[in-house]
Amino acid sequence: MRDRFERASIYAPRLVSEMLLAHVLGGQRIDIYADADREASEDERASLRALVQRVLAHEPVQYIVCESWFLGHPFEVDRHVLIPRSATESLVQQAMDWHRTWSGGGAPRIADVGTGSGCIAISIALAIGGAELVATDICPDALAVAQRNAQRHQCEDRITFVEGDGIAALEDSGTFDLLCSNPPYVPEGDHATLDPNVRDWEPTVALLGGGDGMAVAGPLIRCAARVLAPGGRLLVEITTAATDAALAAAADGGFEHAKITRDGHGDERFLAATLAGAERA
Repeated sequence: MRDRFERASIYAPRLVSEMLLAHVLGGQRIDIYADADREASEDERASLRALVQRVLAHEPVQYIVCESWFLGHPFEVDRHVLIPRSATESLVQQAMDWHRTWSGGGAPRIADVGTGSGCIAISIALAIGGAELVATDICPDALAVAQRNAQRHQCEDRITFVEGDGIAALEDSGTFDLLCSNPPYVPEGDHATLDPNVRDWEPTVALLGGGDGMAVAGPLIRCAARVLAPGGRLLVEITTAATDAALAAAADGGFEHAKITRDGHGDERFLAATLAGAERA
């Protein structure tokens, strides 16, 4: 499998091979090596051959095995949600950093706009004990995936899931101390250049952000003050080509101390801003 995937330019061919084997044989990837002499049945081999063909057609292996990992936790995924990216893990890390210096009383209220699989909201819930979260998405099928993931990680009692679009979905939920979002931000002109496992399989409604990548992120940033408490924090993942536009939107929206931060790969990936009234940046 690895050699076949390498010839087909499949990313991480060994990892993909291990994921398929573990899925078909049951257990975890480590079990492949711990029980290396186990003989696969003919049915298992036939199933594996069929899955290999799906990978060769550039279907993401995460959709095939219905699972992806984010910050060390497994999440159910299907074609209604984006596959969690390692770059987005930095957004959760920034939320954790914010909480360590947060001076508000009681438990923080945190919103995740466009939650998809729920990986951001759930990871924050697991990291910040007692936090109360509201997670929104415009797609009911995505919300169903997120709810199942919350149940899987036993934090469904602290996350309220709301179907709706952008900031409007939060306007009946009170005010928040932190608002996070990984909105659609791929410029439409870049869609054709994406890898086929992204372009042909992941939901375009969760990928494309208009001509400049800011069609969703821009209004979200400018309107976030409607639902943030004074001094509230905003963290938004953006395209690296729109950093100036994101900073301008933050200024228009009444934010101060706005800056662009980098992901774990060193790319300028996030807008971090504080609503006027904060005591610290």
